[in-house]
Amino acid sequence: MVFLETTDKKRVLLAFLVCSIALMPMLLMGCNESGDPSVRILGTWQNNEDKTTLTINEDGTWVEDYIPGTPFGIVEGTYVIEGEQLTMTPEIGEGENVYSFAISGKTLTLTSPAGAKQTYTKQ
Repeated sequence: MVFLETTDKKRVLLAFLVCSIALMPMLLMGCNESGDPSVRILGTWQNNEDKTTLTINEDGTWVEDYIPGTPFGIVEGTYVIEGEQLTMTPEIGEGENVYSFAISGKTLTLTSPAGAKQTYTKQ
């Protein structure tokens, strides 16, 4: 009888270990996906039409590269996120660019107050 109890304990332990190992990748991936848009927007995005890259950094800065791979066409600035509104202020020049934004999977959509949309894919 003791032999069966030991075997049962081993089976339960083995089942627990197998399930834990199987679930580990899902748990780790879930930790990387934040529901907070101000976290999900961080990183490098590529415009689907003109291949411009937009990098949004955790420190409140952004860099847009209009001619990727060259030192030309780079614009930098700071940003503020309030809810689902992104306000981008370039270092050089005047004014702010205000967008509403939405993120779905690896797609970022910026919409201007006039309704013009720019779509980016996470790199």
